[in-house]
Amino acid sequence: MFEKAAETILSHPRVKKLFSEKVRTQLKFLYPLQEESQLCKTFYKKKLALAVKIFLVGLFFAGILIYNEKEEPLLQGNQIYRDANISKSREVRLRAKSASEKEKVYDFSYAVGGKACTPEEIEQKAEQFEKECETLILGENESLEQIKTSLVLKESYEGYPMVFSWTCNPYALIDEDGTVHNGDLEQKEYAMLTVCMSYEETEYEYSFPVGVCPGELTPSQTWEKEVLQAVKQADEEQKYTGALILPEEVAGETITYSEQGNGGSLYYLLFPAVTAVLVFFAKDRDLKKLSLLRRRQMELKYPEFVSKFQLLLGAGMTVRGVLFRLSEDHSLGEELGQELQLLVRDIKNGLSGKDALDRFGKRSQNPLYMRFSALLIQNMKKGTSDLLPMLEKESAEAFLLRKNHAKQLGEEAGTKLLGPMIIQLLIVMVVIIVPAFLSFQL
Repeated sequence: MFEKAAETILSHPRVKKLFSEKVRTQLKFLYPLQEESQLCKTFYKKKLALAVKIFLVGLFFAGILIYNEKEEPLLQGNQIYRDANISKSREVRLRAKSASEKEKVYDFSYAVGGKACTPEEIEQKAEQFEKECETLILGENESLEQIKTSLVLKESYEGYPMVFSWTCNPYALIDEDGTVHNGDLEQKEYAMLTVCMSYEETEYEYSFPVGVCPGELTPSQTWEKEVLQAVKQADEEQKYTGALILPEEVAGETITYSEQGNGGSLYYLLFPAVTAVLVFFAKDRDLKKLSLLRRRQMELKYPEFVSKFQLLLGAGMTVRGVLFRLSEDHSLGEELGQELQLLVRDIKNGLSGKDALDRFGKRSQNPLYMRFSALLIQNMKKGTSDLLPMLEKESAEAFLLRKNHAKQLGEEAGTKLLGPMIIQLLIVMVVIIVPAFLSFQL
């Protein structure tokens, strides 16, 4: 289904223009015996279908995450673990079965409350909050003596099971949520901030003074404040109407409004789209790796190819006959065999030997085969009689190159093994040092 849809999309003439020329070249190099247009179409069809699959699967799981973002309680045996905060309850769906009568089955939901604290623990928590209060509520202010921006006044704080409620005297300076109203202040004023910590039937109060300083508003903050005041004023004037008509003009400026939605779900939808795009373009990178691998395989077969060519030519065969014979030799590998078959096909189709060899060298994208082709073309043009000695020299150089290449591969393998060896060394050191250190402490 996905490949059929991808094929429909790729059949459009404008989409075909988007095919990368680099991809075309690499595909033609990897599959020289196949038609170029069909190769491109198949390659793009497969990778587009894969990207669409990944996107739809990611979209499915993103939907699950969006609509099921809640922590489920853990049920082990007949135990349900409570939340550390008593104010948080967990809803769990249970099924009760009778061990004696299988027909007795009861499905029900139950809200499991958080772990309760003893009065002594609550008293300790209240004393701890009094010590840490300034750090928890300070926000972006320097100290409680220099309050300029909003405080962090919440109903609950992490690590404390109590419910917090805040009051300020005078109440007009600081709201219950910590908003500081210092825009109209001309000098510093002190206020008494009181927090009531309640847990079940137990309550604790703690009061402390704070210094509210005049606010320093930027032009942007001043404009924001004017907009908020205008909206509040409109809300107060229209509180008996069925809808709030927002002010269209504030401080001589025309204002337009738009609703801000929850952008958290956007990331869930964006992730599969980005993943699909990355996979789509990663396929081009895989194609490059395959091209490098093919080029390396042909390079490894070059010494054997030159040696066999020299041997057959020395036995009395013509250059054309040797090429025809080697094109049927499967021991030279699939990659080189395909290139030789294409070379023979060009000659059979009426292309001159020089042009066919020139194409062979360029198509291989390897300087070794380009040099070999140039050697044969030179022999055809000038008719030199020293082709066999030149091939002997080329064969010797090719085997030397293969030897150096084998050394390079060995060094690369040794480098790759270096990481696991270091990890093993660290594990051995930990196994030896940790017991020795622990015994020394004892």
